Amino acid sequence: MTKNLLELHQISKSYEEELILEEISLSVQPGTAIAITGNSGGGKTTLLSIMGLLQKPTSGQITMNGLEASSLDQKKQAKIRGESIGFVFQRARLISSLTIQENVLLPAWFVRKEKEIVERAQQLLSYFELEHRLNHKPQQLSLGQLRRVALARALLLQPPLLLADEPTNDLDPALADIVAGALLQARNQGTGVIIVTHDPALAQKADHHFRLEQGNLIQVK
Repeated sequence: MTKNLLELHQISKSYEEELILEEISLSVQPGTAIAITGNSGGGKTTLLSIMGLLQKPTSGQITMNGLEASSLDQKKQAKIRGESIGFVFQRARLISSLTIQENVLLPAWFVRKEKEIVERAQQLLSYFELEHRLNHKPQQLSLGQLRRVALARALLLQPPLLLADEPTNDLDPALADIVAGALLQARNQGTGVIIVTHDPALAQKADHHFRLEQGNLIQVK
C-alpha cells in the first residue's frame, strides 16, 4: 500500500470571525497531480500555505509521510520544508543580490553542493530557455522569466511534494505550456504536485481537480 505524501485531516482556518476553510480533508499520493480552482479571495492560497507548513490551521492535523507535522515546532517544520517541499509562489521571491543561477541553487546550499547539482540547475534553466541569463540578477528579468526561475528552483532537488500557486498566471500561452509541462512531468519521478490555478486547461490535465467554494473542497474529477 502506497504511503500518502500529505494528508489533511479536517483542516479549518479562521481569521477573527471569518471562516476561510472548513474541515477540509485531502490525501496526496506520490506521482499524482491535484489542481485546486475557485474564486479569487476564496482561500486557495491560504490552503496551499497550510499544506506547506507556512501557516498553522485553526484546527485539524497535517500528516506528511506518516508524521504528524502540524504540531511540530518551527525548526522541525522548516526542516521538513527544506527536505520535502518545493514551492512556486505567485511572486518569484528571488534574492536580488544573487544571480539567477545562484537563486536556483539556493535550496542546495542547505543540503548539498555537488557538481551534479550545478549541472542540474543549468539544465533546468536551459529547459526554461534561460541559459543566456545565468549571471543576470532578478531585476533584469521579465515577470515570465522570474516565474520560470522560481520553478527551476523548486524542481532542483526533486522534492517529494511540489506546491504551485498560479504558476501560469500572466504568462503567454507558449510559456504557460512550458511551465505546466514541467510541473506535470514531475509526477514521473514520483513527486506529488498540487497546483492552485485559474487556468481550466491546466486543471483538466491534473489527475484530480477540486474546487474550493465557501471554505469547502469539492471534487470536480
